[in-house]
Amino acid sequence: MSRRVRLTAYLVIAHAGAGVAAWYGLRGASTWTWWLAEAVLVVSLLVGLKLVADVFAAVRFVDESQVLLATSDVMSRVRAVGQPQIDRLIDLYNTMIDQLRAERVGAREQQHFLAQVLAESPAAILVLDFDGRIAHLNPAATRVLGITPPMSGQRLADVAPWLDDLLRQLSPRSARVVTRGTGRRVRVVAGAFVDRGFSRQFVLAEELTEEMRQMERAAHEKLIRVLSHEVNNTVGASGSLLASCLTYAPHLPAADRKDFEHAIDIVRSRTAQLGTFLSGFADVYRLPPPRLEPCDLRVMAAEAVALLRGRANAYAVSVRLDGEVGWPVVHVDRAQFGQVVLNVVKNAIEAAGQGGWVRLACRPATGAAAASLIVEDSGPGLSPEARANLFTPFFSTKDGGQGVGLTFVQEVLSNHGCDFALDANAEGVTTFTIAFR
Repeated sequence: MSRRVRLTAYLVIAHAGAGVAAWYGLRGASTWTWWLAEAVLVVSLLVGLKLVADVFAAVRFVDESQVLLATSDVMSRVRAVGQPQIDRLIDLYNTMIDQLRAERVGAREQQHFLAQVLAESPAAILVLDFDGRIAHLNPAATRVLGITPPMSGQRLADVAPWLDDLLRQLSPRSARVVTRGTGRRVRVVAGAFVDRGFSRQFVLAEELTEEMRQMERAAHEKLIRVLSHEVNNTVGASGSLLASCLTYAPHLPAADRKDFEHAIDIVRSRTAQLGTFLSGFADVYRLPPPRLEPCDLRVMAAEAVALLRGRANAYAVSVRLDGEVGWPVVHVDRAQFGQVVLNVVKNAIEAAGQGGWVRLACRPATGAAAASLIVEDSGPGLSPEARANLFTPFFSTKDGGQGVGLTFVQEVLSNHGCDFALDANAEGVTTFTIAFR
């Protein structure tokens, strides 16, 4: 039984008892006196019931407001009860609810907008929780960072160790451009925000591969063009002068003539090599568009192995070509792609070192995955410096290397629309993968 019912029952019973007492107590009095007493009791009862109604109107407002707030209902409003004080409180409550409703609608619209921005953003966005676990990542993270959802709840160190190491090196609001094993350049920005009084990390990563490749290509073309112009002019004039000097050889004593001619030949040879050296750089950026034709991938791999057999024997490296069947026919430029395979296998033989091994294999197409050429070697793996500078023009880990081999490979494979990656596992096995689309 509610408090209002109990209080109403109490007033009715109390006034009924007072009426009965007045009946017996005023039997000897005049009729008007008795009626006056009964009227007073009735008025008192009505006033009491009215006061009860007024009191419980405020109580009902409080109860209804509590229910609405407990259920987070901001769509309902409370009606006025006709009491000025309560109505002012009701107006204040309704104003507050209207503001909450407007703020909630605005927050939901903003949240929907931000969700759309995150979903459509070309930049990868990754948010970590307080324990360094992935709390949120947008679709672009798959393409830019190579993190495949769903990864929520997993530690970043387990999913992308390279990114976890990079974040440990970066201070908040700092950025660094890194080169992935696929030759892609990614600009990583480390950020932080405060959540419930504690700092949380987030990562923004932007793909810069194509933009930087075009910028580097333009810069290198200009640099090579200027150098070639100056060097060729110098080499041409020097060659002509050296040829003229040889005409003086017969006038020299026989004892000195041989040394003189030998010295002139060495200088002429070195200047010719200088021109060839620069031409090698220029040829990387003067590649014609590929002329695609069907080519047996295994035949191309076997040709590269045969051409490099002597180099492999010199290094005592075992080269193995796996599988007689299952190799696809691919549409590539035979000359350009053959040179790519030759460069990759040559690098693998040199990286494997004395007594090492190199393996060429094919991963056939399965479902949505395209066929891939895989070249593995037993070398020492990739040093941090080499990993950070993969496919960077003019960077080489070899003594006397020009640093154009992988640049040439990247240029040809990009023109063919192939996906490629160079990476090493924990055992030191380095793998170069070329995936055909």
